[in-house]
Amino acid sequence: MRATGVKLAAANPHRSGVHSRGYLPHVKREGSSYFVTFRLDDSLPREVLLKFQAERTQRLQTLLARCDPAKSGSTPDPTAETEETIDRDYHRRVERYLDQGAGACWLRRPDIAELAANALRHFDGQRYLLSAWVVMPNHVHAVIWPMPNHLLGDILRSWKGYSAHEANQRLQRTGQTLWPP
Repeated sequence: MRATGVKLAAANPHRSGVHSRGYLPHVKREGSSYFVTFRLDDSLPREVLLKFQAERTQRLQTLLARCDPAKSGSTPDPTAETEETIDRDYHRRVERYLDQGAGACWLRRPDIAELAANALRHFDGQRYLLSAWVVMPNHVHAVIWPMPNHLLGDILRSWKGYSAHEANQRLQRTGQTLWPP
């Protein structure tokens, strides 16, 4: 433990660093605030996500080929797109798709939206500071700062676990996921 009461990063590798779960990187920095988005399970169909990923991969491969003079036969073009612009475009496409309101949009129901909002606010000031949030019809955005000794992943699991259980009861759904893993 540090003098501040925060556990050393070596004790938990998920406290700081970059982690990926396939399509969006998770960048974690101890003592930082985060903008997080989590979506309903049916809001981004697998085939749409795979299409976006394939297009991103193709653009990255083209970029790599352009940057390798041995493969391209020329010098790299400094005005060409960068990995950063490719990633930005990819994330924007995902966000635009979510904003179209795909899926059942359970969060459009006031009672289900209120469940999600209550989950966000429940431990505000105890486990994290909630700076801003919005519940959309098929996804949620929040800006939070985890308190010392509280992990972002644990906070998200708490929000999603509680809201999924309660929403599925109200929706009379059994054996179905509300949020993707």
